[in-house]
Amino acid sequence: MVAPYALPGMVAGHIPLTRLIVFGVFAGAINGLGMLAYGRILSNTGLNVSKYVPVVAVISIATAAIGAFIAFKEPVTLQKSLGLIFAAIAVWLLS
Repeated sequence: MVAPYALPGMVAGHIPLTRLIVFGVFAGAINGLGMLAYGRILSNTGLNVSKYVPVVAVISIATAAIGAFIAFKEPVTLQKSLGLIFAAIAVWLLS
């Protein structure tokens, strides 16, 4: 997780910026917590797993798309907007 943020500094032959490494480690820690929560959902026999697994998959893709809009200033196209709307409808229908 740290490599994409540190790579530009390594390619130029410089030491990567500390804030980028900290950001990568923080993002990796959040991802780890998310994986632990996902594992708890799957291991809980009292929950309807067939409902939660597709919801988690849809929310993961939607979060990546929204993060790309915010962090990387990607253009908001009609196709992406419709995809996010349909993802929200899918989550609503599955839950």
